[in-house]
Amino acid sequence: MVSLLFDSDSNRRSLYGKAGAFRLQPWGFEYRSLSSAMMASTTLLETVYNQIITAVDAFNRRRSLPDATATQTAINNSDIELAKKLIERYNLYLPEQKFKESRFVTNTINAELPW
Repeated sequence: MVSLLFDSDSNRRSLYGKAGAFRLQPWGFEYRSLSSAMMASTTLLETVYNQIITAVDAFNRRRSLPDATATQTAINNSDIELAKKLIERYNLYLPEQKFKESRFVTNTINAELPW
């Protein structure tokens, strides 16, 4: 969802599937991934990494996750205002914050994983 603030290509989102969508193929499945726009800078790559760590940590600790329907609506409709509201409500990391000061930086080697 944070990626909406940095990737304005709503056409790509409409062509390559909606949030959470996948297509079964003879070789497996295809899923919606972030665009290469998120590789434009180290800061954006760090943001993606931090969002993954944040999501895994929230799941493992059974913390409140952003509402799935609202998140899908924001992504599928490129609704930046809804995304901003959800980011604020759930206190998600944004790259304007200093990376080292982020409360989401974790030691991934010791991260508690569900499997």
